[in-house]
Amino acid sequence: MKKAAIIILVLFFIVNGGISFFLVNNFKSSPSTSSKINSPIKAKANLARTDKSDKGLDTTTSASWYPQVTSVTPYTTLEQKLTKNYYFIIDMSGSMDALGCSGAKTKADATKSVLEVVLPKLQSTGTHLGMAVFDEKGLREVLPLGPYSNNVRIIKNLRPGGETPLKDSINLGISKLGHAAYAQSGYGEYNLVIITDGEASPSQDPRPSVDRTLAQTPIQIKTIGFCIGYDHSLNQPNRTEYYATNSVNELTESLEKALLAESPEFNTTFTK
Repeated sequence: MKKAAIIILVLFFIVNGGISFFLVNNFKSSPSTSSKINSPIKAKANLARTDKSDKGLDTTTSASWYPQVTSVTPYTTLEQKLTKNYYFIIDMSGSMDALGCSGAKTKADATKSVLEVVLPKLQSTGTHLGMAVFDEKGLREVLPLGPYSNNVRIIKNLRPGGETPLKDSINLGISKLGHAAYAQSGYGEYNLVIITDGEASPSQDPRPSVDRTLAQTPIQIKTIGFCIGYDHSLNQPNRTEYYATNSVNELTESLEKALLAESPEFNTTFTK
């Protein structure tokens, strides 16, 4: 009886040890698919170009996510290739001509005043900046993606009007960031920053474009919802960054967090 009990005990430990070994080796090294897709940082790491062709960059091989653009001249220095890029989509649709969460100013004027305060802080960071707007003239690029330049005049001239083509504007921004990625051989950082006060116009649902971008590129999507709360199609927890702002102060603070939180130039400035 004693012998039988000992044999059973030994067999139990052997079987239990085998199961533990299987679990550790299979689950420890295999993160879930959802965590790869939902985390912008992990997506960036998984999709960054990695062919070891550039001295000083620690990389491994993977396919390029950006287009081949023959009209763009590739950068040659490491500093250029590691540039941070921010492409802005600014909502200047008809609803931005109304008062709301902005004191005595219209939402459009409040947004322009905040951009005029915050964007110059990027000048000393080496960051590249581009901007598209949809307003009374439709969707158009007003500032090509490149080194910071004095863009106060461009911002002041924006006039609200028209619809909210979020899908088309996001696709435009993704295309422009893709061109920058070609110049940088896929290295660096790519951010799409959207400031809006409402949902998209009919047939302009941005979610398919967002899904494709997060699954196939390292581009991070950051949305600042102005006077609309958290109920917006671009507010996708663990996938996109979303800031709900209900005052000019909050709009300023959120924009600075989205752009400068990791920069030594970050110094929150509230606008009244």
